[in-house]
Amino acid sequence: MLQIFITDDHRQISDGLKTMLSESTEYKIVGIAQTGAQTISDLAKLQVDILILDIRLPDMTGKEVFEQLPKKHPKILISSMEKGIYFIRYFIEKKVDGYVLKEEGFDELKNALNTIAAGGTYFSKTVTETYQANRKKDFELLTRTETKIFCYKYNGLTNKEISEKCFISETTVEKHLANIFNKYFERDDIQTDKKASRFNLQKLIRLFNETGYIYQLTGQIP
Repeated sequence: MLQIFITDDHRQISDGLKTMLSESTEYKIVGIAQTGAQTISDLAKLQVDILILDIRLPDMTGKEVFEQLPKKHPKILISSMEKGIYFIRYFIEKKVDGYVLKEEGFDELKNALNTIAAGGTYFSKTVTETYQANRKKDFELLTRTETKIFCYKYNGLTNKEISEKCFISETTVEKHLANIFNKYFERDDIQTDKKASRFNLQKLIRLFNETGYIYQLTGQIP
């Protein structure tokens, strides 16, 4: 019987998984946690074969949980809504045992558990296709100054407030914002204004969410 530990901050999801998995004699749920800290603490005390780990947790990310586990740790199955290349690439290249998306349903997760239990690895079709399509792509990163300005903007500061914090003019802030946007999106030739009115924060955030780069920049998962 497989000893399963579930980490997910959505109680409905963890309770649902517990109910469904407990219907089978193959699985025994030995623990459930809603936070990363609780997961790390409980795993030190329990015998666990497979950890089903979410990425979005209230106190830390699943990545941080993974990095704090001892060398001898349970097999890891990522079960998450996160389908951007950043997390997919990270966990595949760190050789976790599986990664499935929550939207793919319980049968997919059960297939993953069975494959992992048999000594294999399981990455759902969407996860595999995302990795294969993006693993060789280089995503242009922001400079240190651009990162600082983007993070201030992301956290709601005005251009004036950013200029004061960075000891630069508002015009320079606007130029940096325009340069950031132009790294990832083609310039709109119809737009003749060279100022940062062309800077679309929400459009940029959507792109960074898709790639997972927002986490690298801000340490936050929106």
